[in-house]
Amino acid sequence: MNASMSSPPGSGSRGTVAPAATGTSRHASALPLTPLRSSNPMGGRPAQAIPQTPMSSQLDAVGWLTRAAPATIDNGASSSGLAKFFECAAGLPNVKATVQERLARLLSAARNMLLDNEQGPSKEAVEEQLELSERLYFKMLLSFLMAEEKRLGNSDFSELLANETFHTSLLACCLESVFASYSTPGMGFPEVLRVLSLKAFNFAKVIESFIRHEPHLPAHLKLHFADVESKIIESLAWCDDSPLHSLMAEYDATFSASRSAVAGASSAAPSRARAALEQFVRKYLYLAAKRIQELCLRLLLDAALTQQVWDVSKLVIDSARDLLVGRHLDQILMCAVYGVCKVNQRQVTFRQIIEQYKRQPGASPRTFREVRMATAEEEPQDIIRFYNLIFIPKMKEHLIAVCAAGSAPASGASTAGVSAAASATGKTSPDINESRGSASPRHVGSSEVYVSHRNPNAHHLTPRTRTLWSFSETPADGAERLRNFNANINATGAAGSAGSADTANALVAMHSSTGAAPASVAAAANGDAGRRTLGGGGSSLASSLKRKHEVFDASQVSASSQRSASSSAAA
Repeated sequence: MNASMSSPPGSGSRGTVAPAATGTSRHASALPLTPLRSSNPMGGRPAQAIPQTPMSSQLDAVGWLTRAAPATIDNGASSSGLAKFFECAAGLPNVKATVQERLARLLSAARNMLLDNEQGPSKEAVEEQLELSERLYFKMLLSFLMAEEKRLGNSDFSELLANETFHTSLLACCLESVFASYSTPGMGFPEVLRVLSLKAFNFAKVIESFIRHEPHLPAHLKLHFADVESKIIESLAWCDDSPLHSLMAEYDATFSASRSAVAGASSAAPSRARAALEQFVRKYLYLAAKRIQELCLRLLLDAALTQQVWDVSKLVIDSARDLLVGRHLDQILMCAVYGVCKVNQRQVTFRQIIEQYKRQPGASPRTFREVRMATAEEEPQDIIRFYNLIFIPKMKEHLIAVCAAGSAPASGASTAGVSAAASATGKTSPDINESRGSASPRHVGSSEVYVSHRNPNAHHLTPRTRTLWSFSETPADGAERLRNFNANINATGAAGSAGSADTANALVAMHSSTGAAPASVAAAANGDAGRRTLGGGGSSLASSLKRKHEVFDASQVSASSQRSASSSAAA
């Protein structure tokens, strides 16, 4: 499959994207699903009319725990519901004793960790939290088994009851729920994974089912598990010893065998393992699409460049996923943005990319200051050195192919793999930019202006989040700034099209100042007579947009109807 493979699905049972603005919903409903228009496979952040305070959210979560896992006689390993499933597990002798022994061992490890922490809770509080975790574990185990019985029409779940990883992951979800509810000192995520010796990828496979089988889970904990999933997908699942790597290697071998018509039993990987992998990749692609949209919007990159960054990011997980091993998703995305801008001769520096990245939720300076190089033993370097020494040698040909295709990625580099399979499941559109929707900031004409419909909750924005222009209020002394703003807009011209020769010419400057362009690229550039400049006055405009908290009136932005802004551009 080529580089225009479908964008990631948003299939999932939890969370949806906000509906399009009034007046465009008829057209939006007819559009195919895209990464951000479809349901969020990672779960949504529940909307709340009145934001909870830390105290009220903690009280809400603790109240849910006491209701969800009451201390009753028919609650635990001896409950009548679990006894039925234990008896039906014909292939497992003493299954009840095995479950209890495993649970006691894991809780003992958690108890020792909590008691050894000088800043941790008291012994009484530790015992209370572990008892809640144990009751919640048995309650959720019963919910899982009943749901499977209803789905399969079978009561013998010997394989599931014997699965050590499943039980450990389920208990981890229960412990994480309790620790997050009580804000237990020293047990912030991912500490629970270390205590239980659990791999992050295995833990992630259970989170969605845990939330689905507990319909009364408080909004505070749903939000917490959404953040946990993001941390796993962006970095923890890509550590060196993650089972994700072996699973993807098996998937690649199966995919190659099926393409070579070597059928038989190997042509279909175990359906459960394959489903888990494709579910993870869908969530990975959703998270990548969301962050690409945010970063490219902040950098004022147009739809065509955003699409190219998206295509390069998909190629990473299909053809160069070793770039992700031991690293952070955001490191790859920043390098993809810089590489695409370099090839297209767009004047965007790493400094500008980092500046805008730091404004995104959850951004950490370590992400761009400490990047793993070739091996884990090497001292981490900054992201520019990683880009020059690791990213470009691996992704140069892919960047050439994607950027040479321009706004028509179907004619660019061809690729196929796990991202294509995950995307096909969601029946998505290949264009990431359609996912902006009418309620998201849109690129206006050929200028570098993005506008959006007014956000009814804009008054809740903090100074940190409100970093873009708001065309609704005008400072009394802003006339001169408005004239400069309009001058920058009008000076920006439309960029012409370019072929692969322009791409080769641009690659001369692809390496940062510390690197040199390949000889083959320089030779191709010397034979190119036609050169172009993309972006026009975009960089000067981007510089003028860096100031925070400045607001201007839409009616004065431009006299042209094409740039009339009836809506506001908010962060």
